[in-house]
Amino acid sequence: MNGKCILITGAGGFLGRFILDRYMTHYPHTLYLLEHGPFLGKLRAHIERTYPEAEKSGRVRIFEGDITQAGLALDAAVRADIQEHVTGVIHLAALYHLAAPRDALMKINVDGTRNLLDFCRETPRLERFGHISTLAVAGTYVGTFADTDFEKGQGFKNYYEETKYLAEKLVRERMHEIPSVIFRPPVVVGHSKTGYIEKVDGPYYLLETVSRNLHVIMPDCPVKCHVAPADFVTDGIVEVFEKDDSALGRACCLMDPDPVTFNTFLDLACEH
Repeated sequence: MNGKCILITGAGGFLGRFILDRYMTHYPHTLYLLEHGPFLGKLRAHIERTYPEAEKSGRVRIFEGDITQAGLALDAAVRADIQEHVTGVIHLAALYHLAAPRDALMKINVDGTRNLLDFCRETPRLERFGHISTLAVAGTYVGTFADTDFEKGQGFKNYYEETKYLAEKLVRERMHEIPSVIFRPPVVVGHSKTGYIEKVDGPYYLLETVSRNLHVIMPDCPVKCHVAPADFVTDGIVEVFEKDDSALGRACCLMDPDPVTFNTFLDLACEH
């Protein structure tokens, strides 16, 4: 361990476990992991199975908290202990559910981000805050939406897009007091080598259609298809967060700058 301590929210989720693994295998930092609800059990099981000595050695500490509550629902002494040691924060915890009601998404995605920013403001050793946003903040905007773009008069197709936009807005508004980098991943698919994914979502509905030979009629769609494997996204997050000081104060789009079209994506899906 090297004196650096990273607090990760949402480490029990799909991307969170990839980021945890990247740190465990490539960096000697101490890891503080904040989780809540059923994901806490997933996280504990992953640690016990994959890194059985990590908690005993002090390399990993798991805290049960709640980002929707002031102070992250932590006991005052525990909160003070975390704030004394943490040098970096990666904020993954969010509700990704396109049909969830607005109040639930606001509470977790927006209020949760605000509470974590308040927590970071009282963390004296903090060197940087990494916020996991999404390409969905572009909403209904038509055209090229660059990493330097944010407020472009876009609308939103669902409350998830809207609340992730509002969460990123909070981070941007407080960059003057909290050194931050914003990460915008595209649609995340499974691991590039194993294909591992936790649930059928997004392009997997298309892949199921193809696998069942039900794609009799498919739309002709020359629009760019922004998809990236989970390991590419999470490795990129950790490497930029740890090594790229120029990323502070900016949004970093973790995607192919010249992606294939949906037509090509469909052709590749059929081929494979």
